[in-house]
Amino acid sequence: MVMEKGHYSAPHHHGEAQWASVFYVDAGDAPRDPSSPAGMLTFLDPRGGRMGPDPLGLFEVRQDLRPKDGLLLFFPAWLQHHVHPYGGSRPRVSVSSNLVVG
Repeated sequence: MVMEKGHYSAPHHHGEAQWASVFYVDAGDAPRDPSSPAGMLTFLDPRGGRMGPDPLGLFEVRQDLRPKDGLLLFFPAWLQHHVHPYGGSRPRVSVSSNLVVG
């Protein structure tokens, strides 16, 4: 996938696969404001608070991640995720894949 300025991905999951992955070949430019969500990958756990109390805060419903060059992520394919609009001046290049067991 090549993301140019303004590109984003809507919330989705990876259907019938068991695992999904993304590898950032070139994460592009970081936003000038480090608190900005521009270009962040956000995971949204659809189970919400149904997992019960989480007194240590280990299992947040939402996790934001700022991509970096060479970063490889594996995650459950059912996990909803999206990318906020990318604001960099250089293209962001990533490769995603699905693993289907069976």
